[in-house]
Amino acid sequence: MITLEDAKGYLRVCHSEEDALIMKLIDGALAYVQCYIGKEFHCFRPLKKTIKERKKCPIICPLADRTARVSSVEGYNADTDTWELIPVTTESDEKGWWQRDGCLTINVGGFDEIRASYAIGEDMPDDICIAVLALVNHYYENRTAVLISGANAIEMPLSVKAILDMNRCPGTMFA
Repeated sequence: MITLEDAKGYLRVCHSEEDALIMKLIDGALAYVQCYIGKEFHCFRPLKKTIKERKKCPIICPLADRTARVSSVEGYNADTDTWELIPVTTESDEKGWWQRDGCLTINVGGFDEIRASYAIGEDMPDDICIAVLALVNHYYENRTAVLISGANAIEMPLSVKAILDMNRCPGTMFA
């Protein structure tokens, strides 16, 4: 699974101005890889919710898919300008978060914003993660479809193709 943080680390990007673009590049690279090898893998999806009443609990957030698995939840406190990791818990505990029936429930007050990451689908092998990150890098570095005069056309990195060919399902057709 590829997170925004994984991709930014691989790209050596420290700012957040291009987060939306990088998420789109991850989606595009993952779609390409899944189509090329004929398998579907999960990837993290961000969930962001602004809290109107800081004291109100619990906060219930529906997820995009009932099979989604939440991996982490953080709360933002505007007074201290900090993000705090919210621990996973059971419904009987006072503070924390839990997941049930396609919903994320957060039982912690005092936050202005909540963000979470959740995954959908099958686990992705490490070599496929590397291929997706290399493809994200390729897309990030080569953003235009128009070649500058004198430049050579840049194809998909050979390392990506080699990894994908090893994992390709027999009979998968891809141009």
